[in-house]
Amino acid sequence: MNWDKVYDIVFVGAGTAGLAGAIQAVKNGDKVLILEMAKPGEFRSSMSVIAGVMDFPGTKYQKAKGIEDSPELYTADLVNNCGGDYDLCKAMTERLHKTLDMVENDLGLVPKDVIGGWGHSVGRCHLFDGPKVLRRLEEKALELGVEIAWETPGKELVYDKTLGVLGIIAENAGQEVAVKARKGVVLCTGGFGYNKKLCKEFGPDHLQDLIRLMPPTHTGLGLEMALKIGAATRDIKHALKCSLPTCIHTLADTSIQYLGGIVVNKSAKRFIREDTWYGYLGDAGAKQQDGIYYIIYDDAIRSRAKKDFPTWLRHKEFKGDTIEDLAKELKLDPKALKATVDNYNKMAAAGKDTECGRTTLDGNFGSPIPVDKAPFYGMECKPSTTSFKGGIRIDTLNRVLDWDGYVIPRLYAAGEVTGGYFGKGGYIWGTMTVMGMTCGAIAADDAHKNKPM
Repeated sequence: MNWDKVYDIVFVGAGTAGLAGAIQAVKNGDKVLILEMAKPGEFRSSMSVIAGVMDFPGTKYQKAKGIEDSPELYTADLVNNCGGDYDLCKAMTERLHKTLDMVENDLGLVPKDVIGGWGHSVGRCHLFDGPKVLRRLEEKALELGVEIAWETPGKELVYDKTLGVLGIIAENAGQEVAVKARKGVVLCTGGFGYNKKLCKEFGPDHLQDLIRLMPPTHTGLGLEMALKIGAATRDIKHALKCSLPTCIHTLADTSIQYLGGIVVNKSAKRFIREDTWYGYLGDAGAKQQDGIYYIIYDDAIRSRAKKDFPTWLRHKEFKGDTIEDLAKELKLDPKALKATVDNYNKMAAAGKDTECGRTTLDGNFGSPIPVDKAPFYGMECKPSTTSFKGGIRIDTLNRVLDWDGYVIPRLYAAGEVTGGYFGKGGYIWGTMTVMGMTCGAIAADDAHKNKPM
């Protein structure tokens, strides 16, 4: 075959996993290319959607706040609360200290704070600015000599049944480009939220009408290329998974329910415990009438959000001096909403939610509180999705596996395009980011050891 370009390792996707993996590969001495569908500066990574939360166990930032943590404890949380594969989770969490080194030393970033998050047994959510992290990753990669081919999506893997993946056919300005990868190809293409065919095939019908907040580059190209040469999938039924409640009017997501707000449907009835982990609330909301639900909160909850979590107030707020007034603004039955809120307040005052079983605030800490400080506020929501939770089957070195469990030589996958970390469909805050960065680097290290073709 005639190759137009030759590199040691080719990463497909210039998001969190691809950039971090490319940085590690260059440090290892490899010549690296990243193929990216987007134009420079365009929205292409789920990291830009979220608050930039990254989970690190046993850090100096935790110790300064008196928090005891370890990779073993984080692994247990992922296995127990997300249904993650133990070996995959262990391989990822044990390398997180190196990822933190990259963030601090290569990117020059330090966390603004460390807080608790839903699904975590201790506070390990380190707060960063998501878009800034992605920007620094790109700057560092370019500084180290990584080449990024913008507007050049991967199209087809060049595969030999004996030797494995030899390279990739990409496309630029309508022209095919054959790129040889002497040591391997790493797929870091994200989910498939903008591929209606794959969403219909792998996602339940009630999840087809979600608000899509992921990058439009998440078209499933990486998944399709891998499937074409025999790659297996894992937890693919959980790939299309709901994210946080998202305002119908502004498309802004929020977590204000974790501060004490309650969630009701069009009948003004609660239908799920509001402190449930990411994914479950959205999935339940999608099953409500018209896929619409509402978050109801009071001035005390709003004041806390305004002080500590201002990004949680980007949605359109409906307001009423009384619960009945708020119900009218939301076009809900005033008597029904008043009865729901009154009942919740009685349970909160008694310290036990006997209706839905809510036990916490803010993900981990505190007990349910009454919603009784006027004025009252509401948000009209639909489920959304930002990142996918299932995909290509990999091993602990991020090598892609076929349906018989054998490694497809010289093919790797990292980040959202993979499966194995969320076997229950559940998610705990901040995992996707560190999983992408860390597994991109794991793939780079293993590909570096391959004998160059």
